[in-house]
Amino acid sequence: MIHKTRNLLSIVLLSCMSPIIGMEPLKPAPLKNIGSSCFMNAALQAVYAMQDITYLVNQQSKDSIYKKDSLAEAYTDLLPHFMHSDIDDEEIDPSTFCFRGWHQLNDNPCDQADANELLRELLECIAYKDVKDTKWPFFARHDEPNDPDLAQYPEELKTDLAQLFYVFSESKAYADLGEVGFFESDIEVQHSPCLNLRVLPESKNINECLRYFSSPTFDAVAIEGLGPVDGERHTFLQRTGRYIICSLDRKNFIRRTRGQTVPTFTRHENPISFDLYNQSFDQCFKDQSKSCGNYEVIGIIMHSGSANSGHYTAYVKAGSEWYYCNDETITPCSEQEVFKIGQLGYGANKNTLVTTLIYEHSATRPEYALAAKSTRSTSSSSTSTANTRRTIPTSTSSSSSTSSTARTTRNGQKPQPGVRRLNAEQKPPTIVRRARTALPAKTAAKKR
Repeated sequence: MIHKTRNLLSIVLLSCMSPIIGMEPLKPAPLKNIGSSCFMNAALQAVYAMQDITYLVNQQSKDSIYKKDSLAEAYTDLLPHFMHSDIDDEEIDPSTFCFRGWHQLNDNPCDQADANELLRELLECIAYKDVKDTKWPFFARHDEPNDPDLAQYPEELKTDLAQLFYVFSESKAYADLGEVGFFESDIEVQHSPCLNLRVLPESKNINECLRYFSSPTFDAVAIEGLGPVDGERHTFLQRTGRYIICSLDRKNFIRRTRGQTVPTFTRHENPISFDLYNQSFDQCFKDQSKSCGNYEVIGIIMHSGSANSGHYTAYVKAGSEWYYCNDETITPCSEQEVFKIGQLGYGANKNTLVTTLIYEHSATRPEYALAAKSTRSTSSSSTSTANTRRTIPTSTSSSSSTSSTARTTRNGQKPQPGVRRLNAEQKPPTIVRRARTALPAKTAAKKR
């Protein structure tokens, strides 16, 4: 409870320090499509909808903290146009930002790209990549001396801006070496502006994607002197901020041989349902006391088409109002309409799928949402459990318990990471090998 109270207090303090109190909600603005730039327009609307980030960046841009001709500078140049525009005003020309975006992604101008990739790149640029070395003092430091996790993060991610949206996770690899012993690696701390969630063909809702994120996965563990060894990796969230940006990875890479090997990919077309309110991420935390509670959806990026082409649009929330953003056209829409998208997992048709969900901490569920939830069919267990708080699956918890037992000696002390030899009375723990995707029998045999 100490960790949870500290994290909740941090979010409240960050929110209070942002100069948004008493200001009007930031409505989206119409953006011109200069040619295959719909993915950039959707990403811009999503970032702008995170108002704490927008106001902090706009405040810092007055001090010219970003490098010249950078993506972050182009974004800050757009902010005044956003803030002084209305949904019915003349469209904003984002050409400068778009061309710098294509350059940042190493793509040809006017080529369609991934909105999630640009969103991630833009957030990294405004957080630290494009900041002038001499301008770091302008960033407020998010220092908590009693927080042991914060000390292990990079200095550039200890700012109030980065702590608003960065996701920090930890992973650890285990391998059963039989008679040799049991290997466990050091904890690897990772950070990203987005929480990348893999979508499998059988995934039906956001909670199943979160459960898969925290499930043990097959991994080839590199051990000095032994080389790659079959093992598994456990990944858990360590810290989240006021915003959590869930990027749904739908790509399914396939290799086809027709005279030559060509890497191609398709995408999983299954819709992913979600709740607008009271979304918990507790199941992704190893220590659930570090979770910050419930979140609500304030932004959705959607894609219609195929894996190689299509069109991006966005739904964003400003205050209590929702807006549908389709390049130059901004249309107000009801919350019931967005709620229906959450129920179905797709938009106007089944080909318009959700690619990104932006969560903000936190809100209460409206009465109409509770009523609609009670009318859902209970025939499918996955659908009925999609809106409840999940815990780590049995297979994961059992795997964690075995590895925890193996990591504790008779006197109760935890051994150092590495390979250790088991006594005659001890049995090596059983590794639960759960591959992320099931391999065909012939492929699995060849891989072994």
